[in-house]
Amino acid sequence: DQLGSTYDELCGSGLVEKGLGRDEEAVKMLATAVLLMPNVTVAWYELGLLMGAEGSARNAIQADRCFRAAHRLDATHTDAVGKRRELRQLGGKFPEVVPYVDLGDKDMRGLSDEERMAVEHQSRYKRRLYEKYFSMESSVKRLKQVLLGDGGNSAALMAMGGLYTELQEHEKAADVYRRVAEMSPNDGAVFVKLVESQVKGCVFEGWEANFERLAAIVLSQAASGVEPSLGPIPSTVYPLPPRVALAICRFRGEGVHAATQALKHPPLPLSWPSHKGWTGAAPPLHIGYVTSHFTSSSIGREMLFLIASHDPSKYRVHCYALNSDDGSWLQHTWRAEIAKVCHKFVDASGMSDRAAAEAINRDGVSALFDLNGWSGGHRQGILCDRPSPVQINYKNWVASSGIPSLHFNVGDKVSTPPEFQRDFTEGMVLVPNSYFISGHKYQYR
Repeated sequence: DQLGSTYDELCGSGLVEKGLGRDEEAVKMLATAVLLMPNVTVAWYELGLLMGAEGSARNAIQADRCFRAAHRLDATHTDAVGKRRELRQLGGKFPEVVPYVDLGDKDMRGLSDEERMAVEHQSRYKRRLYEKYFSMESSVKRLKQVLLGDGGNSAALMAMGGLYTELQEHEKAADVYRRVAEMSPNDGAVFVKLVESQVKGCVFEGWEANFERLAAIVLSQAASGVEPSLGPIPSTVYPLPPRVALAICRFRGEGVHAATQALKHPPLPLSWPSHKGWTGAAPPLHIGYVTSHFTSSSIGREMLFLIASHDPSKYRVHCYALNSDDGSWLQHTWRAEIAKVCHKFVDASGMSDRAAAEAINRDGVSALFDLNGWSGGHRQGILCDRPSPVQINYKNWVASSGIPSLHFNVGDKVSTPPEFQRDFTEGMVLVPNSYFISGHKYQYR
């Protein structure tokens, strides 16, 4: 099958790299093969040979683990047993301080169900990560071959810069983008990529001048009706004037709003809770929280305690998850806890924007809090259908969202200084002390 074919290819490539003396590349490929199919002996044994080679940058303990795994999988593998004996005799020939490679051969015996789930989730994650990085490094090699024949191929250079960024090799990415910027000095998008890679690689050369030019490029793009090359998230963390973040977010927000309006959906009915037929105190207010962060993320953890602190006699809390439950131990645990403390928990991951907006509207939510802003997994089209009379930007986005259908932004005088009101499309709600909440009072009361 495809998995076995990939495993064979990785093992074969690893052995070729080993034969050429490129041990580091060989280790990467064989380690990827091990994570892909940990129950097959070949890669374990070959990886052990590499790590146990005298004079290599690996140590006897790592090699011993590899040979032990190979022998455990194949009790007749006498070579693995022999190699383990040899390692015992090498002693101090291996360096004491060496890079550690977690090969995932943890003993699952004696673990609780929750611990077992956590280990399995970690192994799946590492396997996907190794596959991803192996694929990207292979792509870099192919692009290098292209550039040997055509060093001025800007498309290949831009693709390589993107791959280096994904591989966290930001100085290499900056060098590549600098080459393209020299070839196309008036291309604002290339300059933005160059500055982003310099920031990530902590390259401080020309820092102030670069950000001044970056701000001018972004503002010019937005004013010309061209989508800014800089994304919303870096615009809020780079040393740029707040008007730059506003220009970027407003461009995106108005774009999503216009796209939603173009669908010509009938407006949803908006109403506040009715006191009719209600005796005693005022009826509870229905509050909604919509986000893709009902997970083990900081937002999910903090919101659990905030949601649990709502007085059920005064509030009905509805949670709308934009992310599906992947069944992983960390995500599922926090998601399940949040579902326990709210009035209603809805998995909106499979709904269209309109269907999600209609569900929120049917629940009678009077105040809807968006906990995403422009962070990953956002679904701003839901807010643009205006399912709730009052819609509020909170928690995960301290800058303006730029979305016409969001009415307020909750912050404080430090995170959202009142003198920057002109840089927000929403009205500012400044809470005393800090808008940031934690669960200490709920946890330890």
